[in-house]
Amino acid sequence: MERELHVPALEKYLAIIIFPFMGIGLLTGTYFPRFAATLPAILPACLFLMIYPTMLNVRLDELVSAFRDWKKVGAVTLMNFVVSPVLLSLLAWVVLRNHPELMMGMIILSIAPCIALVLVWTFLSSANLALAVTLAGVNSLVQLVAFPIYLPLLGRIYGLDLALASGGVLAFGPIAQEVLIYLALPFLLAIVTRSYFERKKGRDWFESVYVPRAGHIAPIGVLITVTTMFSIGGQHVLETPYLLLLAALPLVVFFPLNWVVGLYLSHRVMKNDYRDSIAIAFSFSGRNLEVSMALSAALFGAGSLTAMATVAGPVIGIPAWIIILNLGKKFIYPHLARTQASQHQPAEQLQAAVLKADVEPGDVV
Repeated sequence: MERELHVPALEKYLAIIIFPFMGIGLLTGTYFPRFAATLPAILPACLFLMIYPTMLNVRLDELVSAFRDWKKVGAVTLMNFVVSPVLLSLLAWVVLRNHPELMMGMIILSIAPCIALVLVWTFLSSANLALAVTLAGVNSLVQLVAFPIYLPLLGRIYGLDLALASGGVLAFGPIAQEVLIYLALPFLLAIVTRSYFERKKGRDWFESVYVPRAGHIAPIGVLITVTTMFSIGGQHVLETPYLLLLAALPLVVFFPLNWVVGLYLSHRVMKNDYRDSIAIAFSFSGRNLEVSMALSAALFGAGSLTAMATVAGPVIGIPAWIIILNLGKKFIYPHLARTQASQHQPAEQLQAAVLKADVEPGDVV
């Protein structure tokens, strides 16, 4: 049975709602500094709860089945954890090479492929949702290993000699410790939760009732974390407000470019079906806000420019994906369907294939 997708209203409108909470954080830090100083105490719980709901989408049986199509999944994993980090880090270097903290925020975003909203964009595109779910599970697993390796590696390549909030250096050990706390533990808890409730109540109940309810936790955690970040580090924003706008510039190019590159590599180079290619393009272009914010805040401090730079992810990413989705459904998907149908289907089936792809862009915000 194909799973239903339930998107919390806060998640759908996050790109808009996040701005008032940034303002609340700035006001709190300015006028209530003592209260702001107490907020970091709740941050570890918020960071943990941001990640846990996104991990509930992972099915162990789909991770196992992914190895049956290991060539496709392996190629997409390579795209997500090699091509994407290289592309965004290069764009960040062009714009932010004189701002190492902001650049580190972009590097963290580059290593965190989306595992939640990417399913929504794939579903609304009438693409291969089963493949998108499988890729989300694989991405969840691979990033546990990728972060401790990639962050110090890219940090050295670009000369980002940043100290961690703990006072340590950017190295495998300290990063692996934070990954264990904020990624591995929520991942294991989500797997245990799924296993328990699927045995007690069934998979349908778990995915139609529990997952949507738990899904409300993540955006609330995001908004509390954003408020904390800007209450602690708001002085950076007030003194140099242009820095956050500067941090957003690489993402303005990255999201649409990454989607086009992903679609091209999958459809033209890997010769995948166009519905598979659309799912792969969204998996390739999406970035995970919750993971990026959690790790940047844990590693460099909630008030650091590195942590605040990751907030640009949803502000730019969500509107970019909505535009891509609607343009794709209007122009790109029908063309891909028509081309594929003309090559592989009899003439009488061509119109049916095109009509199936040419769906109206609706229910998208």
